[in-house]
Order: sequence, then C-alpha cells, then structure tokens
Amino acid sequence: MFTKKILDAPAFREFPRYAGAGVALFGLLIIASWYAHWRPVLQMLPNTAPMQFNTALCFILTGAALFLLTTRHEYYAPWLALAVGFFTALILVEYLTGADLSIDQLFFKPYFEADTAYPGRMSPLAAVCFVCISAGIILASLDFAWPHRLTLAGMFACIVGIVALVALVGFAFNIQSAYGWGSYSRMAINSSVVFLILGSGLLVLAWQLALRANFNFLRWLPVTGSVTLMAMIAFVSAVNMTELRNAAAWRKHAFQVILNAQAFQDNFTAMQLGLRGYVTLHDLNALASYEKCLKLEPEQFVRLVKMTRDDSVQQQQLKALAKAMDDILDYDRRMLAIYEQEGFAGISKNDATGEGRRVFGNAVAEIKKFSEAEQKLWNGHSNAEEADSDSAAQLLLFGSVLAAALLVFANNMASRELLHRQRAEAVLSRALLLQKAILNSADYGIFSTDLKGVVQTFNPAAERMLGYTAAEIIGHATPMLWHDPQEIAERAEKLSTKLSLPVKANFEVISMQILFAPDRIAESEASFIRKDGSRFTSSLVVTVLTNETGDLPGFTGIFRDISEHKQYEAEREKLIAELQTALAEVKTLSGMIPICGWCKNIRSDKGYWQSVEQYVHLHTDATFSHGICPECAEKMKAEILKAGV
Repeated sequence: MFTKKILDAPAFREFPRYAGAGVALFGLLIIASWYAHWRPVLQMLPNTAPMQFNTALCFILTGAALFLLTTRHEYYAPWLALAVGFFTALILVEYLTGADLSIDQLFFKPYFEADTAYPGRMSPLAAVCFVCISAGIILASLDFAWPHRLTLAGMFACIVGIVALVALVGFAFNIQSAYGWGSYSRMAINSSVVFLILGSGLLVLAWQLALRANFNFLRWLPVTGSVTLMAMIAFVSAVNMTELRNAAAWRKHAFQVILNAQAFQDNFTAMQLGLRGYVTLHDLNALASYEKCLKLEPEQFVRLVKMTRDDSVQQQQLKALAKAMDDILDYDRRMLAIYEQEGFAGISKNDATGEGRRVFGNAVAEIKKFSEAEQKLWNGHSNAEEADSDSAAQLLLFGSVLAAALLVFANNMASRELLHRQRAEAVLSRALLLQKAILNSADYGIFSTDLKGVVQTFNPAAERMLGYTAAEIIGHATPMLWHDPQEIAERAEKLSTKLSLPVKANFEVISMQILFAPDRIAESEASFIRKDGSRFTSSLVVTVLTNETGDLPGFTGIFRDISEHKQYEAEREKLIAELQTALAEVKTLSGMIPICGWCKNIRSDKGYWQSVEQYVHLHTDATFSHGICPECAEKMKAEILKAGV
C-alpha cells in the first residue's frame, strides 16, 4: 500500500522530468551568465570557483537526457549521456596524465578564474560525477530484462548525491578538501547543488523503472551511500594528511628561514662590533672578526634569497635589506679609510654626524621586518593547519556517523526482508496443497506469475484451453506467449497516454494496469492464441498476490473461453432484428371474430356489419385485389351456360 501511494503521488511521478528540465535550464542560465558577465550567478559566493562553461554544457546535455527518459523519445537519452561521459572522461585523462587536450577552452575562453590553475577546466570531482550520471542514464535507458541494471543506475545516482552532499558540507564548514583536489581544481558551490538535484532525479527515475519491472533495489542504496561516504572520508583524510605534512614542512621551512635571518643579523652585528673595536681601540682581533663576518655576509644573504624564492613578498623585503646592507658596507669602507688617514679623531668626528647610527638602525629594521614577515607566515600556516584539522575532524565525525547509520539501516532492511521472506515462504508452503487442489478441479484457466511475469502455476483447465502443458510453461514463459501482440501494443499506447509514462508492450502492460486499477483488480476481454495457432476470446481477471506482510510476490490470472457465448449473443441479436423487421410489416388479428354464415360479412366491435374486405383493410395493412379462383370460375361458367347468357 505504501509503494502504491508513492507511485500515485504526482510529485514522485513527475520529479525526474522536472529535475531534468530544471538542470538543463540552469545550464543555459550559466552559459548566458558567461556571455552577459553575470559574475554573481557564476560564483554565488565571493572567492569561490565559478561554474565553468563546459560544466554548464554537460548539465544541459545530462538534464535533457534525464528529461527524455520520461518521454516517448527516450532513445535519444543514451546518446546524449554517452557524449557527456566521453567528454568528461577526457578531462579526467588530462588531470591524471598532465596532458593538455585543448578541450578546456574549446567552446569558450573564460575572462576570470578563481581557485584553479587550468582556465576553463571543470573540477575533477565534477568530471567524476558526470561520468557516474552518464553511466546511470545509459543503464536506465537499456531495453532488456536485466533488473540489476537499475540497481547500478540507482547506485551511480547515489554516489553523485553523496559526493554533492559532502561538497556542500565542505562549503558550510570551509573544508576545501571536501570539494576539490587541491587549490587548483575546486568544485563550484552551484555545481554541488545541481549535482544533488540531478542525482536525486536519476535515483527516483531508476526507482520508478524498478517498480514497473516489479523489482526492488532500495536495499542496495544505504550500502552504496555508506561505502561512498567512507570513500569520501578516506579521500578527505588522505588530503588532510597531505596538507598536514605540507604544513609541517612549511613550518620547518619558515623556522629555518627565521633561524637564518637571526644568524644573518647576529653576523651583521658581530661585523659592526668588530669594525668598531678596530677603529676605536685598534684591536687587530676585532679587525679579523670583522673581515670574517664580512666574508660570511654574502653567503648568508644568498641563502635567504634561495629559501624565500617562492615568496614574492619576502623577495621584495630582501631587496630593501640588500640596499640597506649596501649602505652599511659603503659606510664601513669610509670608516676604515677615515681611520687610516685621520685616526680615532676622524672616527669621533664622523660619529658626531649620526650617520653610523642611521645606517645601522636602518639595516637592523629591515632584518627585523624580514623576520617578522616570516614569523607571520609561520603563524598563518599554523592557524590554517589547526582550522583545517578541526574542520576535517567535524567532517569525519559527520561522515562516520552518517555512514554508520546507513549501515545500520541497511542491516535492518536486510533483516526485515529476510524475515518477510521466511514468513512468506511459510505461508506459501501451507497454501500449496489447498491451492493445488483448487487449481486442478477448477473449470476456469488459472495461472500465477512472479513479479517479472514468469509463470509459476498453470492448472489443467488452462492446459486444455491453450494447448500447452504445464511443464512447457512454468518457469519458462510469460502470459505474453498466448496474448495477441497487437492488442498488447494498443494497450501499452493507451496506458502510456493515461499515465503520462512510457509503458512497454510486454508484461509491464499487465502489471501497470493492475497497480493502477481500483483494488488492484483488472478485468478485460482478450484474444488468446492457442499453441496450434487458433484463437478464442477470453474473459480475463488479473489481480496481485499479497502475503501477510503486504509484499507483492506476484500476480494471478483467471480466464475462460467465451467464444460460444458474443456467438450466441450475435445469433440472438440477429433473431431479434429479424422479428422486429417482421413486426414492422404485419398487424396481427386476434380474438374471436363474428362472421355471417351466409353472406360472410363480419360484425365489428361496434355492432356494424362489414364485408371481409372492409374489416381486413381497417385492421391490417393489407389491401385487396379482386379476381376469380379456378373453382369459382368453373362454377360460374356452368351457371352462365345454364342460364343461356
């Protein structure tokens, strides 16, 4: 009953169609936004990746394919899906091999980018989702009796939905690894929303098709969702571990830079102290220390340049420090020259100008700025690492709890299904003897099928009427064997129009008629074809088989040959028509008619005497013409001769 309510719900029946149309229209909106420079529509949130032009094209094609699957033109859907799958597979090849296949800007060259190193290229997460959606649409459109194809289609749809959901959680908690593989390939937030809608639409469509095929794959979805979540959790964990290692390497690198900057400052200070010791005290050891530090200074500076070559800000800071050091070295050379020419008096005179304090303070300030900038980078990496770790922990907790809940739900579904099956088998076993007795003694043809339409029982009356043995039919054939294919095709067309759903001209016609019939009982007259090719008209009643748990294990049909009966009715109608024609031509005289024994006049009901001609003329539609019968003619002839006339 619950399944029937879901099937009958307009929202359930029409959701795939509306989802496909909505996704295709949104893709058109994105393309228009690229041409119209509507950046808020492309990004939705500042500093996030925009939906790429190629992504929008793929949404148009997959949305159209999903929409077509709900119409009579479903044969176009797999071709659209195949094109999207091939195109996005090439994008994955680009990511995996590092090759450039020149497809990123094949249709449009973007005029701005964010969070990507490949202009125009969709996220690899988006490419994976499109491959899954394409595979699901192709499987759902296949026209052969393999119900597990719908299971796979539903599983692919579930994977896309879970990936989109995790990406949205990542956007909510600012977990970049949840919606992208590195800073160069993140999924757009609007892409995540559209993938969630597209995956849900495909999932509902696969469910609808499975229900029409009397196949239930819902028990697989919790397991699929749980496995996908665990895979995403493993992926996010791996990415976060990589980021943690990178952050640790960054911290170590920043620490080394800070240590080298401190060593550079210490060497610079020692160099200046050595110079001052020599020019004020004529300490030759101080001069030797100055010369040693002076020799080390270029090496240490070059080391700082190499260690910060990937940081443009620090490179600019080192340029300022280099200028300050040039000023210091120029000042030192002049101090040495003054000391050689004028001695300590010249040094004292120069110190009075304050130039030494100025150039020394400027150099120390530049070194301090460099160190503080590196310390700021270190703190930034540490804070980002801590934030990423906390966010990742939240996502891991959320995903683990949800995955565990899905596994518990899947286990409960499996246990309940097993219990229902055991109960159904017990009830069926108890009913087999009684059923067999009823079937064997009935004058009506009786058969039953499983949910796929394969015949499970075929009573003797059905054998006699159709000419097949039970051994030929049970487990091998469906009722389509003795149905008129033309009648089935006509019923499929009418039912498709009535339900606004494509109904195939096979056992699906019978099952859909029953599921949508009042009380799930379908009565009809059908042309049956015997094994020898002869035909007869049958009165057929088909209904569902239900067990005590309300599940539908199959269908049962009862029929009888009514050919001798439209024939009896036809002859009866013909006779009635002939009698009506005769009555229309004749008026009946009834009752006792008084007639004169001598003159043969007839007395009317009003007491008047009338000739036979007048009476018959008044009471019937007959008219008279006068003549002489042979007997009277002979009699009159004798009388005339006798009279001599």
